[in-house]
Amino acid sequence: MLRIIGGTARGRRLAGPGAQQVRPTAERVREAYFNIVTPMVEGAVFLDLFAGTGCMGIEALSRGAREAHFVENHPEAVRLIRHNLGLAGFTGRVHRAEVMRWLAAGGHPACDLVFIDPPYGRGQAVAALAGISSLLAPEGLAVAETGRREEPPGRVGSLALTRLERYGDTILTFFAKED
Repeated sequence: MLRIIGGTARGRRLAGPGAQQVRPTAERVREAYFNIVTPMVEGAVFLDLFAGTGCMGIEALSRGAREAHFVENHPEAVRLIRHNLGLAGFTGRVHRAEVMRWLAAGGHPACDLVFIDPPYGRGQAVAALAGISSLLAPEGLAVAETGRREEPPGRVGSLALTRLERYGDTILTFFAKED
C-alpha cells in the first residue's frame, strides 16, 4: 500500500505498481527525504525522473510544491501516475519519455528540486545528474536514489555532492550546483 505521508493530502492512498516492474520509494526513505528538503518544497517546481508511481512528485505537491513534472517511459506507469494524481486530487505535467532523451530535448522549466530514481544497478543516476545541470535552479537540489552498490561520485559536471544518507539498501545522494 502506498499512501501520502505529509501535507494537505496526508493519509490518502495511492495505487501501487501491481505486477509492473516498478519499485516505489519506500515510505521511510520518502519521509527522511522530505524531512531534509522541507524548507525548499513550498512553492517549488519539482521534477520526478523515472517517476514510476509518481509518489515523490505527488508527495511534493501535497507539501506545497507549486508544480510537479513527472518523466516516465513505460505506458502503464504513465497511466498509474495520472491515476494517482487523480486519487490525490492534484494535477501535474506527466511526460511519457525516456529520461535521457527528455533531458536532451531541452526547453524545460527551471526546477528547484529534482528527484532521480532509476532502476537500481544500471548506472543511470549519474547520467541523469549530468543531464539536469542546465535545468536545476541556481539554489536547487538534485537527489538521486540508488542501491547500496552504486554510490555516485563526489562531482557530476557542475554538480557537487553535498550530502549522502543510507537507509538499508538505499542511498540518497544530494547534489547542488557549485559556485
